[in-house]
Amino acid sequence: MDIVLCHQTADFDTLGAAVGVARLHPGTRIVLCGGAHPTVRDFWPSTVINFR
Repeated sequence: MDIVLCHQTADFDTLGAAVGVARLHPGTRIVLCGGAHPTVRDFWPSTVINFR
C-alpha cells in the first residue's frame, strides 16, 4: 500500500496534490497527519469523493 502524507494544517493545494497522486496511483491512501485547515475540514465530509 502506498500513502501520501500531507503537511500540518493541510490546505486545498495540499489536498489537490494528494488527490492527484492518488488518482495516478490506484490504491494510494491520503493521510492528513497534522490536521486540516478549517475550510478543508468543512469541505471534506460534505463531498462524495471516493479517494480509494
